Amino acid sequence: MIKRVGSIVYKHQEEWYQQAEQLRRFFPRNEEMFGGWIISQTHSSLRFQGEYYLGDYTNNPDDVAFFTLIFPKDPEKDFTIQFNNRRSRDLANKYCIRSYLKAEISESLFSMHSYNSFLLSASNLLRYE
Repeated sequence: MIKRVGSIVYKHQEEWYQQAEQLRRFFPRNEEMFGGWIISQTHSSLRFQGEYYLGDYTNNPDDVAFFTLIFPKDPEKDFTIQFNNRRSRDLANKYCIRSYLKAEISESLFSMHSYNSFLLSASNLLRYE
């Protein structure tokens, strides 16, 4: 799902959303662990909001870590993970899921060979800005 925020239009906005949709297809989709992905865009990054269910680890089905993957439009920078609220940050710290999520996302991108093509396409878009 693409979440278009406000009326701000960025250079090559539609191309970036197409790249984001292509990238999102390769993210983990295990419905027992990962929720859906929502795409948004800023001037300098693509953002993918997701959720990770920790109920299997905590024995509490209400324990969900809400996070955002931030992919800079600069192809030389790596993506980062930002937890969206205090409860999510506390769960991430307690159960050390930041490195797990980073590894899961990286593995899904590299295993499908999509990340390299994404960076190549992104760098082509940056050339014309």
